[in-house]
Amino acid sequence: RYSTIQNNKFPFLNGGSDYITAGWHAVVHHDEGTDQERFDTMGWYHTALADLLTKLEGIPEGEGTLLDNTTVVFMSSLGNSAHSTNNLPVYIVAPPGGTLAGGQYVDLNGRSVADLFVTLMHHLGIDADSFGWNQGTAPNSGAPFNSGPIAELLA
Repeated sequence: RYSTIQNNKFPFLNGGSDYITAGWHAVVHHDEGTDQERFDTMGWYHTALADLLTKLEGIPEGEGTLLDNTTVVFMSSLGNSAHSTNNLPVYIVAPPGGTLAGGQYVDLNGRSVADLFVTLMHHLGIDADSFGWNQGTAPNSGAPFNSGPIAELLA
């Protein structure tokens, strides 16, 4: 197991460094600590992402590299200090010329992360209209909590 609520170690990324020490969860989740501690924590994750992309780029595959044939989705489960399915920061690294439109910032205007997952399923050739179901109370109980693929992200 590489990650727990208080310990994140990925021996294959970022030199196996365990930057994040006890207390990081409260710093990023409960707004305890300083802005610098939050920046440092997020910087650690971004360094691990950069290392992953570099390693994928260094593995030959076909006429290119593994990165040329891989889609990487990097996201947080925090849009603010609470877990949510809306307003999450997301990076998508996908092969150029594929089914995802790249090189852009897209404000999803509060659309659910389920819409992102439906979009990624379309990218993978799965023609889906929804991902997950609302288990809440009436009147939305049992209704899809998303509205389909995000057109701006599809090429």
